[in-house]
Order: sequence, then C-alpha cells, then structure tokens
Amino acid sequence: MIRWPVVVGFLGFAAWIGILVAFSGSTTISQRAWLADHSATINTIKQDQLALNADNPAQGGSASKWLADWQTLHSDVAAASSLPNPGGSATAPWREMINDFYNGSTEILQAVQSKNQTLLTQAERDVAAGYQAAGEFDRSMGLRSS
Repeated sequence: MIRWPVVVGFLGFAAWIGILVAFSGSTTISQRAWLADHSATINTIKQDQLALNADNPAQGGSASKWLADWQTLHSDVAAASSLPNPGGSATAPWREMINDFYNGSTEILQAVQSKNQTLLTQAERDVAAGYQAAGEFDRSMGLRSS
C-alpha cells in the first residue's frame, strides 16, 4: 500500500526534472523555433567562413577564390539581415554579427581593390568583432558552451 504513493511521487519528480532539463538553458522555445527555421542560413554563413579560411592567400590559398569568398559572404550576410530577430539575449549578438560581417566584407573588398591599408585595418576589426558576436550568438542560442 505505502509503495504506490512513493512510486507515483518518484515518477512525478522524475518527470519534473525531465521538463526542467528539456527547457533549461538560455534558449527559449521561440529561439529554438527560430533556429530550426533559419539553420540553413546559419550553416551557409559558417560554410562561407570555412571557405574564407581555406582560400586565404596568407596560408597558400588562391587570392581570386578568397576575394570571391568575401563577395559570397557579403551576399549571404545581406540576405540574412532581412531575417527576423531571434529574440531574447540572442538578438543583440545576431544583429552585431550581421552588421560586422556585412561591413567587414565590404571593407575588405574595397581595401584590396584600392590597396588602402587603413580601410583594411578597419575591416579586420569589423570581421574580428563579427566573429566575437558570432560566438556570443552561439552561446545565447545554446549552440556552444562558454
């Protein structure tokens, strides 16, 4: 007789823990839905970044491919800028990442074309800030731990 309430209590507690684990973290249900809806865009930007690293002329890559990669990143980020905000703590890093990658890619292309070192330095700062914002976005969306 006394075992039945204990079993029910234990199962209820286990279910409560399961719900807490399933919905824990900083991501909300709406953020997870946003992520599911826009994962292709995020993956495209990450692929652009991988291509930039692979084609970097400083590491033996092709300069023409590298410049084309910057143009591709610029186009993909411009398209991503029209997406709705993810919400919550992910919104600010998302917008900062998009803005920094958009400006940085524009500046890289212009700096290389005009051989403008000052513009190149600014572009490098913008791109570095974009990578930092991308890390913050990933953490706020639960894609990466701190």
